[in-house]
Amino acid sequence: MRPKRTAPKDVPLEVRFWSRVGTFNHADPNACAVWEGSVTAAGYGQLSDASGTKRYAHRVSFELTHRPLEPGEQVLHRCPTGPNRRCVRPCHLDAGPPKVNAEDREAQHRHRVHEELNEDDVVAARYLYQCGRFSQGDISHLFFGTSEGQSVIARLLQGKSYSDLPGPTVMRGRGKPPKRRKWRVR
Repeated sequence: MRPKRTAPKDVPLEVRFWSRVGTFNHADPNACAVWEGSVTAAGYGQLSDASGTKRYAHRVSFELTHRPLEPGEQVLHRCPTGPNRRCVRPCHLDAGPPKVNAEDREAQHRHRVHEELNEDDVVAARYLYQCGRFSQGDISHLFFGTSEGQSVIARLLQGKSYSDLPGPTVMRGRGKPPKRRKWRVR
């Protein structure tokens, strides 16, 4: 007979957290502890607590090892090799106000992709998508050279960002439909 499985709500948060952290060299202070669990679209680790609420892994790491975060405080990545969003090693994490986090982002030139768009680019992207020949990923490749900006393109096409600029906006959908395969009877 198989043993009963432990209900997820009965597993302590510490066990749930550390079971998803990859192995790393404890003796090397530069080694990051990389999160191997679920990751958000932005690249941050996430896990559910006993109540089912999603929480960021780096915040859980900080709260388990240091102290509870104050309201409005953010966890800052201080990895020696550069900020790593999936790093949850407690000695690489620090707490601070959002202003310090923004200053770090500016100092390390980690800007959001959509800051590179000007008004003409936004209008052009909306018309390119409306003509039906380009997908959101295609437009992202045109403007950014990579598909990582697809979510930015989706937001501006839906009018969620740059809402004051002209151009056709679309309702949220499931992307460009795939081309239908034509079957031939032999």
